Amino acid sequence: MSGATPKFYTNMFGDSDIDLETNASDTDSSYKSSESLKSNASEPHIIPLSFFDIVYFSKEDIIKTVDSYHRLAKKSFKLIASDQRRYYVRCTDNSCLFQLNFNFPKNNFAPPSIKTLHTCNLENIPDPTVLSLVNDEDVQSWFDITKRSAPVSHLRALLSRKGISAKHHVLKRTIRRLTKTFCLDDKEQYKYLESYIDVMNSKGNFAL
Repeated sequence: MSGATPKFYTNMFGDSDIDLETNASDTDSSYKSSESLKSNASEPHIIPLSFFDIVYFSKEDIIKTVDSYHRLAKKSFKLIASDQRRYYVRCTDNSCLFQLNFNFPKNNFAPPSIKTLHTCNLENIPDPTVLSLVNDEDVQSWFDITKRSAPVSHLRALLSRKGISAKHHVLKRTIRRLTKTFCLDDKEQYKYLESYIDVMNSKGNFAL
């Protein structure tokens, strides 16, 4: 919805179809107040995203599941797109990373293709330390794939799916620690250059 600021939306039952390109004047009537959810938002609960890994038979099933999740989690959300092939929602807090993207072409209803936990209202949860992140198995598996090209944004997205919110400098230090732990130091690699060149030349690459 380019140029449009969506209003809060919680009562999903009987929603009208909304396209991403629809103007604000066409969509205002499709959004309803979320005060009922906001009133309970002071006591948020962390509910795993596996809540959505169920069998859906219709778009209404998806709508009801999203609504139930937020009532249990005591969170609010807004509708981003809703039509015959998709249903996208995000948190009403624009700084929150939460999002759910359901795609159902040809009525093939499936769990969300994109799902990220709410990162809002997590002040009472202690910030993770560099050591705890370095020892996290999911983080280590991620770094084993990305190695030195590991970007901070990807690590932040990985942690958000686990319900973890970390500060930028902690993420950068985590990647540096992982690099030092699992990758050979640059200066140490110089002694392997000659053998590397020999291997390249043996394959007809004529490296210098």
